[in-house]
Amino acid sequence: RYKRRGLVIMCERMYKGMVMPPQFIGFNQLGGPNLTIVVDDQEVTGIRSLQKGNLQPGLGDCAVLVHRGGEHDGTISTNFGTGMKNGRQGQYEIRFRVNEVGKMLDFTSVIVI
Repeated sequence: RYKRRGLVIMCERMYKGMVMPPQFIGFNQLGGPNLTIVVDDQEVTGIRSLQKGNLQPGLGDCAVLVHRGGEHDGTISTNFGTGMKNGRQGQYEIRFRVNEVGKMLDFTSVIVI
C-alpha cells in the first residue's frame, strides 16, 4: 500500500539563457514580501532544490516546499501531513499570492507525494 509523505514539489519553467522575464517572480522570492504560498494553512518558508549543478533556485528548477513545521521546536520540515481538507484524505489546499503588483508566478507543475 502506498504511504502518503506530504511532500509538495513545484517546478518552474526553464527560460532561455536562464533569465526570467521581468513580469515573473520565482520561488527564490519565497519568505520575502513578494510571494506567499500556503499549503493546508501552513505558510511555505522556503524551498529545497532538486536540481544538481549550477542552476539557481527559481530559474527552471524543481523544488520541495518547506515550512517551519516542528510542532514544538519550529524546525524546518518538508512534510505537510496526509492532507485532510474538506474531510477527504489526500486532499491538499494550496494557495498562491503574488504580492508585487504587475508580477506573476509561472510554474509548470505541482506534485504531491
